[in-house]
Amino acid sequence: MNLSLPIRLLLWPFSLVYGVAARLQAWLYAQGIYSVKRLNAPVVSVGNLTVGGTGKTPMVLWLAERFLAEGKRVGILSRGYRGSGGTSDEIEMLKGRLGNRVVFGVGPDRYVAGR
Repeated sequence: MNLSLPIRLLLWPFSLVYGVAARLQAWLYAQGIYSVKRLNAPVVSVGNLTVGGTGKTPMVLWLAERFLAEGKRVGILSRGYRGSGGTSDEIEMLKGRLGNRVVFGVGPDRYVAGR
């Protein structure tokens, strides 16, 4: 993405703060201050910093169908709409397309929903 110089200068301090926060988080995990939570299954995370409209739900659908075609068991974890733990349009669409071939876990804590 080619942004103009004034825009880049305006965004530069935010990128510094984000970079420091990301490094701090990685250090906290490395030191064992933040604990890593593991589920008893491989996990594929689909997400980014963008709020919406970037194709995450179609990608989850494609991945689920691909894994199912390979004979794998599939579960989809979501925080729900705005992290509320309630269902969302995306989850309902995925349930409609995938049905009971997939286990769904929805809740504000995806680790808890995945157990």
